[in-house]
Amino acid sequence: MLAWPKEVPNQFYPCNQGPGRTPKGLLAHCLPLVLWVLCSCEGQGEGQLSGTLFLRGCAVPGDPATGMPSPLPPFSLSPNFFAAEPIYGIDPLTGKRADPSDNLLTVNDMIIRLQRDGQRPERIDLFELFLHDVDGLITASRQGDIPFAVAPLDLPNVPLPQVAGPYIKAALLLHDACPYAKVQPAIAGAVRFHALGLDPGDLLDAELVSVSLTDQRSIRDGLIAADRDAAGSLAGYFRFPIQRGTASITP
Repeated sequence: MLAWPKEVPNQFYPCNQGPGRTPKGLLAHCLPLVLWVLCSCEGQGEGQLSGTLFLRGCAVPGDPATGMPSPLPPFSLSPNFFAAEPIYGIDPLTGKRADPSDNLLTVNDMIIRLQRDGQRPERIDLFELFLHDVDGLITASRQGDIPFAVAPLDLPNVPLPQVAGPYIKAALLLHDACPYAKVQPAIAGAVRFHALGLDPGDLLDAELVSVSLTDQRSIRDGLIAADRDAAGSLAGYFRFPIQRGTASITP
């Protein structure tokens, strides 16, 4: 059995309030604001990502170092902090911000994070989506689910596109619950957007559909399923507005 953190109910937390925060601490954080209801409430939202997950290197002492458990252990991210980082003016040829004076045709990207709490992303468990060409994805979302882009692993003769079209990449990063996993699993699945925007105040509302996690390296090397280092099946959703703040919008 994996030593995942104990699942806690997902819920909204008011501004600067969460597990362990006191009313006195809340008052101290929101006092500079004219009205509490006008505070930014950065990180507020709702969502979940749950199912089954196995990552070798996350087992409690006494579990076997080889083989894969059956059934796979249950997993629940139970995020309580939600952030979106729009990145404006990206040159699709270089993937970097373009100089406005160059008058290039640019696209806008965005990073969406579902975190267990509001700690720095490199210290906490989170699910992350990277959206390339948000305007193109808005158009594509009207046609149905948008699949994650999963890059091939060490395959020869895979040409890079001259101009990348709209795509989404996903990552599950368990910096707290499993910092010593043997592999970073490849994630396939799709996003079903009900609302997608790019500016502060826009609502992000989506389902995470048929999310599967695999060990691409072991598959490439021809290992049987029992010897692979990652496996899982997840589903979830998120719903929150894009808000200004140090964790939500890049400068």
